[in-house]
This record gives sequence, C-alpha cells and structure tokens, in this order.
Amino acid sequence: MPLFAVGNTHETRRQSSLAGGLLFWGLFSVVAVAVRGVRWDENHEFAQAILGLIHYDPGHPMYVYTRGLYSIQTWALAGLMAVRDSALLVNGLRNVLFLVATTFPVFLWATLLSRRALTGHVAVIVVLMGIHVSFYGNYPQFVWPGFYSNGHVGTGWALASAALLASPYWRLGLLFTGLMPMVHLGQFPPVFLLAVCRVAYSSWWRKERTAALRAFPGLLLCAVFWLALRDFAVPVATHGPYASEITPDAVLAGYMTHFASHRALPWGTGHLLLAGGLILFAAAARREWRVEHGAGPFGWLFLHTLIVTGIVWGTMAVQRTLGSATPYLLLAWMPYRLMNHLGPLLVAAMVAMPGRRSMMAQGFPALAVVLLLGALRPVLGMVVPQVLFARYLADGAWAVFLLWGASVALLAMELRGDRRFVRPWLLCLAIALVALAVYHQFGAGCVLIGMALSALGGCLSPSTAKQHGGWGQPPSRGRAVATGGLAVLLALVLLVGQWQHREHLPVSPFEREVRDYLAARGDPDALIVARYQQEGLQARLGHPVMTDMASLTWIPYRPSLGPAFYGMYRDLYGLDLAPPPGVNPMPLAWFEVWPRKNGTAWRRLARKYDFHYVLAPSFMKLALTPVVEGDHERLYAVEMEDMAE
Repeated sequence: MPLFAVGNTHETRRQSSLAGGLLFWGLFSVVAVAVRGVRWDENHEFAQAILGLIHYDPGHPMYVYTRGLYSIQTWALAGLMAVRDSALLVNGLRNVLFLVATTFPVFLWATLLSRRALTGHVAVIVVLMGIHVSFYGNYPQFVWPGFYSNGHVGTGWALASAALLASPYWRLGLLFTGLMPMVHLGQFPPVFLLAVCRVAYSSWWRKERTAALRAFPGLLLCAVFWLALRDFAVPVATHGPYASEITPDAVLAGYMTHFASHRALPWGTGHLLLAGGLILFAAAARREWRVEHGAGPFGWLFLHTLIVTGIVWGTMAVQRTLGSATPYLLLAWMPYRLMNHLGPLLVAAMVAMPGRRSMMAQGFPALAVVLLLGALRPVLGMVVPQVLFARYLADGAWAVFLLWGASVALLAMELRGDRRFVRPWLLCLAIALVALAVYHQFGAGCVLIGMALSALGGCLSPSTAKQHGGWGQPPSRGRAVATGGLAVLLALVLLVGQWQHREHLPVSPFEREVRDYLAARGDPDALIVARYQQEGLQARLGHPVMTDMASLTWIPYRPSLGPAFYGMYRDLYGLDLAPPPGVNPMPLAWFEVWPRKNGTAWRRLARKYDFHYVLAPSFMKLALTPVVEGDHERLYAVEMEDMAE
C-alpha cells in the first residue's frame, strides 16, 4: 500500500517510516561530520563577536551587524557558546545542521512523491553526489558542510516546509512556514505564497476555514524574537574611525552598481533547472490530477516551481528594463538565490519517478547507471583521460541531464492517451531540447541517452507490461534490491572520499605560529588587517580581523553600515564603494596598493583604526617589520612608537 495513502489505517505506518528515515539521516549527519572532520562555520565568528569573546570596537561593522542580526541560527549558537565555549562542539553542531539541511528535505520530497521510503533514501544519496551544484545563477549551491551555512540551512528549512505543505502533514508545514522568517527571511516569500495557496485550497476544497491559524504561533515567535533583538542592537558609529560624511544611500547605490554580484542579472546554468523543472513537474502534476482527481504532491511541487520561476524571471525582467533604477527592495532580499531551490527538488523528483511502483521497470536502467557511475567516479578519474573527465564527468551534471531525459520519457509514456495535454507539452519539450542542444550539446546528448534508457527498461519486461495494460508494472524485488545495493555502495564511496580529506577545525602551521606569537606578546585583542577576500581567519586565529569575504555583502541588509565600510575600504584597500559615474572603483588592486604605502601611511592608518598587525601574502614586501614568516604568508607589526605626530 502507498506510504502516503490517506486514511487512519496507514497513519502509524506512514509516521514510523518518515520518523525512521529522518532519524537515520540525522544519525548519518553526525557520523559523516565525524568522518570528514568538523569545519569552521560563519556563525561561530558571529557568536564570538556578539558575546565579546573576540573584542571589536563598538563602532566596527562586525560588532554592529552581528548584534542586530535577525537570525535565530546565529543567536541560538551564541546562547550555546555562552554556556559552553567549545569550538569543536559549536562548529560540529553547525556542520551536522548543514548536512541535515541537505538530507531531510530531499528524503521528505522523494518519499512523498514516490510513496516509498526506500526511494527517499536513494534520492538523498544521489544528492550527496552533488550532481546539481554546478547549476546555479549567481549564488553557489552546496551539499557538504562548509563555512557559509546560513543560506544553506535556510534553503533546507524552506524545502522541508514546502514538503510538509504538500503532504498530509500540511498543518505542521504551516507552523514551519510561520517560523521561517527568523530562520532565513530571504527565502521566506515563495514558501509563504505556497502556504497561502495551500490554505486557500483547503478552505475551498476541504472546507477547513481556520487552517491559517496554524501559522500564527510561528509568526508570533518571530515577532517576539524581533522585539527581543532590539535590546541587543547597537547604533552605527557617528564619530570615530568608522564614521563618515558620505550618506548610506550613496554607498548603497555604488555597491549595487559595482559589487552586488549576488543581485546582478543571473545568466548561469540555474535557468536550466527552472525550465527543466517547469516542463517535468507540469507533466507529473497533470498525470497526478488525472489519477487522483485532486492536487497531490507533484501539483504542489509544480506550484512551488512556478512561484520561484515567476519571482526570478519577473525580477530579471524588471531589472533588465530599469537597470540601475530598479527599486532597492526588489533586489535587497536576493531573489535570484531562489534558483537553488530547484536543484534538490529536481533530483528528488527524478529519483522518485523511477522509484514509483508503476514506473520502476522503465526507470531502473537510468537510475542504475547514475548510481553505478557515481560509485565508480574515483576509478573513472584514474582511467579516463583527465581532460575528458574534468570536462564531462567530474561535476556530475551529466547525471542531472540523464535523469531528466529518463523522467520526461516516463511521463510521455504515462500520458500518451491524454492528447490535449501531451501535444503542446511535447512541443515545449522539443523546443527545450533544441535550445539545450544549442547551449549545451553534451547535456542534450545525455538527455537523449536517458530517454533511450527508459525505453530500454520498458522493452526488457514486455510480458509484464502486456499483463498490466502497458507500462504500469508492479515493482520487481530484484530491481529494488539492486537499487538499494548500488545506493549503499555509492554512500560508502562518498564517505571514503570525505575521509580522505578528514581534518578537524583546520588551522595552518603559519596561523598557529601567529597565534603563539600574539599570545607570547600578551596581546589577546590585537586587531589584524588582512586581505578582504579571506574567510574564517578570525576563528582560526582567535583575534578580531578588519574585514573578510562576506563583509561587503552586509551593505544591502544593513545600508546604515555603508559609510563605515566606505572609509575602511578606501583607506586600507584603495577601493571606492561610491565612485562617480564612469569612474573605476578600484584603479589598483589591493595587492598593488599595500606595497605603495610607506611606513608613515601604515602608522597613520594603525592609529586611526587601532590595529598593530598586517597579514599579507609572502610575494609582497611591505614597509613594516616582519615578525612571523610562513611559506605563503607573512605577519607584519606596525611599530607605533616611531610615528610622527
């Protein structure tokens, strides 16, 4: 019987299957983090600044931003660190949460769509291959824990909430939706719209008039959290080194014009996911409506995809038309990041379709090829010429194209009697394939191979197909066992690959020398100036750092910090965040600016911003005193006693 069959008879079985699967992937996340090693997390640095464990000047952007950061992810970790300041514990918990955000939504969606928990497990393993990460617009996708976790956890929460909204547990999904603003506000809008549609459908179809109240407790908690944060927020500097006469609007305009890469028009491969999702899910929803005579999980999946696509392409149309005059609020919440919702959703759905009982025979060959080649990928990297492997096999994009081709072929056969829908749908499919062949010839070839594999799967069991009226066949235990076995093999290969790069909270030998040197000097709060592209240096050194890779991205979230960043980046890196029209904001790269500063210039900056050390790459020579030498970096001290008044 279907796992998600409606009715009290199967409620216990449904709940136990879901609970057991989620428990398994929760334990897997813990084991996987232990296997690969705990990695540094951005929230560890934020929490250090909030609690004063790493001391920043009250006007420094790091302190001002984190104290007003509306994110339960950061503040919950700060609360834990207030009780137990263990870097291994807090970063390990964030790493586990990172993997939970990868695995839980995919398991929920694939189980929901296929009505089989086994398929949900297989889908998670396929996602852990990372076959979808090369498809994005202007914001990268992730699978395994890395430094930047807030956005990934937000995506996981959004997709899990959407899965619950599409399931018999949609009332719980409303609660999750209500809680989402304080988890990740930027990815809340599409889930909110899906929840509105779910409530409207239930009110009309199921006559449940009070369903919307299920979201009220979550929204109330978000409001309470926002009010509580007001007691911790600190104002931006109005005097001192981080104050500037330039206006926040001028800096915001300059940032949006020259530096807002995550908010620029996205022309990447993420659009393939949007178009592919619309085509695939429209057919799946149509088939579902014909069979079940109502909105099912594929219908809600199609609606979510339609909402995301409408937001992304609609925003692009406005930005393309208005250019720099595009309203700030339209882009501030980073709508193009929503393209990343489609990667995990597509993989879950494309694994779920051959996992359905009626499609297993046809879908098995394509899924088996993906699992087998995924498990053999380390061997293929040694056998296949490196140029060919890097170009065609390394990133796993071939598997996405192949599974998509297999899935559309399955749906074409399932819907072959529905001519009113199939004819225009096939026309759209043909246009999409021609466009793909122009843009990505290898991808189009993989799509055709996937279609052929589905056809082959149907031909391999002709007698069974005939007995059951065509392609609707009962599942084969042999195919299920083979699929499960290949999935287990792939999971082991993935874990072995992570083990080979195992390292807990990595700190380079040079960074250890720097920590020891500063400790011996008795300078625990020494502020360090480093290149502004660095990541995680504060956590690794245990010292405040002037700025890092993500700092500038805070400007759209907190425009009032713009003047502070303007002065810092102009003085230290030669970067103008608010250049006049037609003027290059960075005529010289920062690594050309630093060697041109003499000792007097460095000392003047050190007095203004109260820093005593500069960490620079070894290839540049600064007019300062080197104190720690590394293979690739060098720490300089600023000798303040020689500074002329």
